[in-house]
Amino acid sequence: MKHRAGRYSGGSNSDGLFGEELINKLLDTAGPLGAWNVGSQCMGETIPKAINYLNLNVDKKDEWGMPLINFNVAYDDNDEKIIKDFIE
Repeated sequence: MKHRAGRYSGGSNSDGLFGEELINKLLDTAGPLGAWNVGSQCMGETIPKAINYLNLNVDKKDEWGMPLINFNVAYDDNDEKIIKDFIE
């Protein structure tokens, strides 16, 4: 589990900025601090299941002629318990 909180100078709006201008905006410590940001993240793992698979589609191809991927992922009670534990 990962939790974080922080405030950044110059606010957090960097829309449309790139290169040197973006770097300067992100490194600017002279400006006022922006709003607080708080976040939380959970990373869990699902146990292997026979019904989960990944294979190549023999009929459908991308624009370069490479087969597209077929995949099936099903979750079970254990996955729901991980989510519930995180939320609690």
